[in-house]
Amino acid sequence: MTTIRTSLNLSKYDARRLIRDGYEIQHIETRHRDTGDESSIVWTRPARPNDIPEHELPF
Repeated sequence: MTTIRTSLNLSKYDARRLIRDGYEIQHIETRHRDTGDESSIVWTRPARPNDIPEHELPF
C-alpha cells in the first residue's frame, strides 16, 4: 500500500488528481505542538504490480 501525506490546503485540482490515480483519504492527522497545531491529510492507494517494493526504496 502506498501512503502519502499532504497539507490541508491542497488545491481542488491536486485532490482530484490523487483521487483519479486511485488514492483515497485514510484519515487526517493533527499534531499539537507548542507553536500551534499542525495537520495533514493521509492518502492511501493499494499496491500495483509496477510499483517499486518498499524494501527496495533508498531511505
